[in-house]
Amino acid sequence: DCYRLYGIYVEKGLETVEENAFYGCRNLRDLLYSGTEEDWENVSVADGNDCLLDAKLTPDYVLGEDNE
Repeated sequence: DCYRLYGIYVEKGLETVEENAFYGCRNLRDLLYSGTEEDWENVSVADGNDCLLDAKLTPDYVLGEDNE
């Protein structure tokens, strides 16, 4: 159970999120992604990752920069 996980940063190039990888992450709210929204739509997300799919996607995120 990863109830203390509120946000995650994901690099462009991710192809697959395995089944139940984020199961129980009920507080996950923010998905910071270095690729575009279209890139994210091409990531295969298996069952049991509803928390990840429900998180707010912030595409084109660059770690270490002001992304506002």
